[in-house]
Amino acid sequence: MKQKEESHPYFEIDDSLWLNTKELDWSLVTEGLTPKRYRPQQELFHQLQAFRYVYLCKSGRVQLSVFGPNGNRRILFICDQNSIFGELSLFNGLPYNCAATAVTDSVIYAIPADLFLRRLEESPKLAMNVMKTQALKTRLLTTAIKQMSFNDATYRVAYVLVNLINDYSKQLKTSSYKFTLKYTHQNIADLTGLSRVSVSNIISKFQNMGILKKDSFDGYIIIKDPERLYDFLDEYKNEN
Repeated sequence: MKQKEESHPYFEIDDSLWLNTKELDWSLVTEGLTPKRYRPQQELFHQLQAFRYVYLCKSGRVQLSVFGPNGNRRILFICDQNSIFGELSLFNGLPYNCAATAVTDSVIYAIPADLFLRRLEESPKLAMNVMKTQALKTRLLTTAIKQMSFNDATYRVAYVLVNLINDYSKQLKTSSYKFTLKYTHQNIADLTGLSRVSVSNIISKFQNMGILKKDSFDGYIIIKDPERLYDFLDEYKNEN
């Protein structure tokens, strides 16, 4: 296994699965607006809804998903704090091409489209922020395509777990890592394009291997052997 870095993230992976733009300044389009609070599973907009706003996640997390004709859902990516979404329709006026749903208690700005466009024309810095966001989203979607096209089911689940270690975990005294959010088998299935049954079988396999367990008190996943999980990904990459 490669030597671990002292700095965060704990593991080196190709790309994150979450949209994180905490360093970008969006105050030019939120000044004077009042954000709204959303509950978990509350929808902000649905697929093919008429476009009216660009949204900014002030706090919490929002998932963007697409739905097939039979109702199956595929998560495109998760928007973290300070991420914008819904802006694609800003440039063509078409309806939203996906649905947006709050994952946790979230505080969200709804920025009127005409205001966002006006500020975009006035500010090169804002335009650069939008381009940086678009570049990150392209990388996220490219990663999802690579995962589904070239990697097997076990690798895809392991990749999600490593991403969660990097972004949503705390280190315990035993050198293991406990997730700071509850990510269900269905959540992982929606993110990887697998069935919930397949994800459950893979999680059980990792439990039997001693790689992870669920906290008996609150049900949060604990990665008991993070090095072994990363070695699994590393070895797979070397073999392919």
